[in-house]
Amino acid sequence: MRHNGGVSNPYRPPTSPDPSRGPYPTGDEQGPYASRDASLQAYPGHGSVPAEHPQGTLVFVLGIVGVVFPIAAPFAWVLGGRVLRDIRASGVPASNQQLVAVGRILGIVMTLLMVLGFLLGVVLVVLTAAAASALGG
Repeated sequence: MRHNGGVSNPYRPPTSPDPSRGPYPTGDEQGPYASRDASLQAYPGHGSVPAEHPQGTLVFVLGIVGVVFPIAAPFAWVLGGRVLRDIRASGVPASNQQLVAVGRILGIVMTLLMVLGFLLGVVLVVLTAAAASALGG
């Protein structure tokens, strides 16, 4: 008889006490980390998802459309402010509150860029007219 020095084969699969059950738990037995107290199963207040604000997606879409068509940007800015005020006044956070904030910020940035572009265009027209009259044109 051969003796291996008390070292078991590390590559042999583990055996269960009851061979009919298999090596894996079936779910009806309690593991070492299973909670014995049912009150610890879920965090309080995390069972429901907050509702969406009905105009939240509209603000986001207007903000994105305002990047391509800047005329929509002021609408995203104003409507986004109203929606965020509604959400804060309700005291319950909306699930699409971040979309509203992003749409509003896009609206603010694109409105400011639109106004700056308009002012730059006016300055260029004035400078062109001044240069043309100075040349006697």
